[in-house]
Amino acid sequence: MSEFVEECRREWKRLRVPRTIADEMADDLTADLQEAEADGASVEDVLGNGANDPRAFAAAWASERGITGRRASDRIRNPPLVALVVLAVALVAAGSAVVALLARSGAPHPATLTVAPSIIPGGVIGTSVEDARVAPNIALALGRRTVLQRRPASITFVFANTGAQVVAPAHLTIQIAEHTYRYTVARMAPNTRKSIRIALPAGLPRRFVIRASTRPVPGETNTTNNQAAWRVALPA
Repeated sequence: MSEFVEECRREWKRLRVPRTIADEMADDLTADLQEAEADGASVEDVLGNGANDPRAFAAAWASERGITGRRASDRIRNPPLVALVVLAVALVAAGSAVVALLARSGAPHPATLTVAPSIIPGGVIGTSVEDARVAPNIALALGRRTVLQRRPASITFVFANTGAQVVAPAHLTIQIAEHTYRYTVARMAPNTRKSIRIALPAGLPRRFVIRASTRPVPGETNTTNNQAAWRVALPA
């Protein structure tokens, strides 16, 4: 068990996953495997085919969380507010220069020039994973395993735009054992929720883990609610 986690850590280090995020993922994985061991289950019971290749499992998980596959500069989740203000000022200054140039040349120019930054300084922006449910409206529990009395046909996930600004686009990634699903919503209005229903894939182990995550958007300051995990046990 510990060797599997260590292999994942080595792969995350190779992929340059930030240490704090790698520690968080390793802690989640360790808790999943320890719980499975206490229940008498194997690594395969929790991770399915992912148990046979820890490096591939680690790489896929990092990619699903949006950590790898991008330039280092793209991984900065929270650009400083000062930088945003400086950018807005620079854009306004550039616009003023254009207006002055047009005035000197005698060419017609607009009466006003407004530059609106994509992120309003001080505004709240971001998405979150809300919950996961199976029929008939049974919520999967966070922090402990949910033991279902019967195998559900599908699972419904809810994620939300929890901020006061439009998110365009919004991304949701769901991993059910070794199965991965990705969804993109072109535009989410402020304080709205979106439900995604997924048919439960066949061939799942009796005990498995579900993970859902939304990709942080530029300017998002609270990323603690961008991911959630649920441990599920199906009836024998």
